Amino acid sequence: EPASELETKGSWYTDESSYTGDGYIQDYSLGINSEEFIQEIQELFTVKPAFIDFSTAVIIISFNCYEPSQDRFIATQMTIEFSLAGLLVPKPIKIICFSLD
Repeated sequence: EPASELETKGSWYTDESSYTGDGYIQDYSLGINSEEFIQEIQELFTVKPAFIDFSTAVIIISFNCYEPSQDRFIATQMTIEFSLAGLLVPKPIKIICFSLD
C-alpha cells in the first residue's frame, strides 16, 4: 500500500543517503508458511505494476521478534540500495536486542 496512506511516515537514513517515508509498504502475515512467503516475494517483481522496478531507490526490510524464554525483543533492519548504475548495494544488517524491564 502507498506509504502516504499510513498514519505515520518516517525518514530512513543510510551512510550515503536519506529517504522520505514516501513509497510503498508491503506487510506480511505471521501465519504464512515459507512457500507462501517466497511466492509473495516473487510477486513483487512480476505482478504489474511491479512493486520493485527501475525507479526503486532502496528496499528496507525490517522485522521484530520476541524471544519469550529470554524475555527479549529483537529489532532487525536490512537495507539494499540501488545505485544509479543499477547495482544492488547491500548495507550492514542492524540488529538491536532489548527487554522492557
